[in-house]
Amino acid sequence: MALPVEGIGPNEVALAWTASRRSPLIHGFAQAAAETLTRPRP
Repeated sequence: MALPVEGIGPNEVALAWTASRRSPLIHGFAQAAAETLTRPRP
């Protein structure tokens, strides 16, 4: 669930991991984050 935060300037958050890590949990989290970013905002 993503919620806007009122009263602060724009910012960026980065998601990074070591290329040798092949955990399905990392892949799932990255996929969920990407899907959240492509959803239209209310």
